[in-house]
Amino acid sequence: MDKLSDGRRRYGNSSWWILQAQDSHTASLALDALSTKFFGQANLQDKVIVEGTKYYTQALASLRKDLAGPEAFSIGTLAATSTLSMFELVTFTSHHGWIQHAGGLARLMQARGPHRHKSELERKIFLENRVLLISQGMMTRKGSFLSERSWKEVPWEEAPESKDPFDYLLDIGCAVPGMLEDNDRFSQSLTNLQSFPQQDLLQNLKDRVTRAFDELDAWWRGWASSNLDSCLEKFPDVSSRISFDEHGLLFDSVLWFESYWACYVTIFHNALRIILLGLGTIFTEP
Repeated sequence: MDKLSDGRRRYGNSSWWILQAQDSHTASLALDALSTKFFGQANLQDKVIVEGTKYYTQALASLRKDLAGPEAFSIGTLAATSTLSMFELVTFTSHHGWIQHAGGLARLMQARGPHRHKSELERKIFLENRVLLISQGMMTRKGSFLSERSWKEVPWEEAPESKDPFDYLLDIGCAVPGMLEDNDRFSQSLTNLQSFPQQDLLQNLKDRVTRAFDELDAWWRGWASSNLDSCLEKFPDVSSRISFDEHGLLFDSVLWFESYWACYVTIFHNALRIILLGLGTIFTEP
């Protein structure tokens, strides 16, 4: 199976689950808010932007009502919450707004439990948002439920063959926010001159970082062997203006990716490796 193509189909396409969840009034309002506000911003249409904001306000009110009632754990409520998180990412109303929305989405998913993300539609929503929640955890430096074993297994129980290489890469990434949190706890214990239990915490953190490196190395070997031509080093295109400035050639070589998806996966892998390397410095400091 072409895992690279499979990854593009699963993550590179538009969020078709939004359209499937339109039986929900709240999800429909959330989609109206997202699409209207985005169209208005893209085309500099102030009246359309205002209309999108009105839909957003209505969607939030409807979502609060759903969360307080029997619809709290419905697919429509999950889809609406996810769409409103996208709204904040796309419209970028504040620097930290998306983090707050992602936090709300995380609390809803955790309350639903992993068993409520096993159907194809619910699993799609879960998978699409897992990257967002990992990023939110890294930004806040707080661990989450995603690092628990059940959240790495249960959503795929009805379709184990659907779990692809990127899903396994995210399994590794789910543990990183918790490592960042414990790193901060250890650093704080040094500041407070605490002698216990910082050494136990340090050893536990060292073991987890080492294990994550081993898992990441194994993942990369598998990815690279299955996608030999997904990334190539080439000489810069001399006809492209982005390769030059007034002083001449900017780079001796450039990386060419087979697709945006291959580039995205590689960047995410590299980001995890850089963060783990940063965590590893604590073990070598005097």
